[in-house]
Amino acid sequence: MRDVFNIPDDFNSDKPLILVVEDNEDFRSILYDIFSENYQILEAENGMEGIKKALEYKPELIITDYLMPVIDGMEMCRKLKENTQTSHIPLLMLSSVVSNELKMKSLQIGVDEYIDKAFNIESLKYKVQGILR
Repeated sequence: MRDVFNIPDDFNSDKPLILVVEDNEDFRSILYDIFSENYQILEAENGMEGIKKALEYKPELIITDYLMPVIDGMEMCRKLKENTQTSHIPLLMLSSVVSNELKMKSLQIGVDEYIDKAFNIESLKYKVQGILR
């Protein structure tokens, strides 16, 4: 089992670093399994932890959930985009909330992609590759 608060042993590898911010351990594990072969994965359980890790480790991409405890994904993204240390980091928001209003709000604050959680895995992989290019 992975410890979401520790840095992976191979943190200094040549693979790009993705921060996954998701409160659901099972879904976090799925994202880890999808991306860990080609990317370093750093995990956080809520938006507050996500902000701390983003500031400390400066990932190349952040994948976040919308609905989370402590600080939700929208507030976390807003805070990261307002901070000059993290404003350049691409943000991909996954959400089980299907709402055009929420999607527009997330894009307005600087989220690069808003994807419904009923996503196709291959499509998600290509979106991540495209963002990281």
